[in-house]
Amino acid sequence: MTIEVNNMCKSYGEHLVLDQICLKVKSGTVFGILGRNGAGKTSLIETMIGIRKKDSGQVTILDKKVESVNDTIKYHVGLQPQNSALLPRQTIFETLTLFASLYPNPLPVEQVMSQLGLDQISNKRINHLSGGQKQRVLLAVTMIGDPKLLILDEPTAGLDPQVRRSLWSVIRDLRDQGRTILLTTHYMEEAEQLCDEVAILHDKHIIVQNSPQQIITRQQTKTLEDAFVSLTGNLVAEGWD
Repeated sequence: MTIEVNNMCKSYGEHLVLDQICLKVKSGTVFGILGRNGAGKTSLIETMIGIRKKDSGQVTILDKKVESVNDTIKYHVGLQPQNSALLPRQTIFETLTLFASLYPNPLPVEQVMSQLGLDQISNKRINHLSGGQKQRVLLAVTMIGDPKLLILDEPTAGLDPQVRRSLWSVIRDLRDQGRTILLTTHYMEEAEQLCDEVAILHDKHIIVQNSPQQIITRQQTKTLEDAFVSLTGNLVAEGWD
């Protein structure tokens, strides 16, 4: 098991955002955390790996208990946040070389660029990249330290379908290499196509964890999106948005 979370809670002041969270993520799988915008997916990730302090509970990552960011997190977990401040005038090659220097045993920069289709544009500056190219660079930065666990926070948000599907292929390849990928998304088709298991975060709780097909079957729906709406309620109709 790569990740085990037991009864984790997180508050901001008096506002409880995560309540008794329990998760188990198997090694060598793609695991999705699903939820509406604002459900707390990013808070869950940041609290789980120790960027934010949890109120209570226990987190184990790669067989190490996590209270704050430690060597297990720094050297064996790659995190791709939703927004990452890359140096705009650096080239792709310079960017990856810089990040590789932060790790004891990084992957070769040329290997990572080739795997992500960045080798032909390695001299292009960050501020001249398209949205899809920048997302691939962010994924390359996440990969460069040769992590056992990759955590991707909405990695395809705002991308067109073709670019999104190309990133799916890369994520599947990483899984097939034996890595574990934890990602957050609110694209139900993405989760259904890509994830071996998913957990749905709703109203501060994980309300279900299972394979997409098992969730679909148990909710007696045709798609994961229909199952998600069935489980979480039609909040738009209730005036939440």
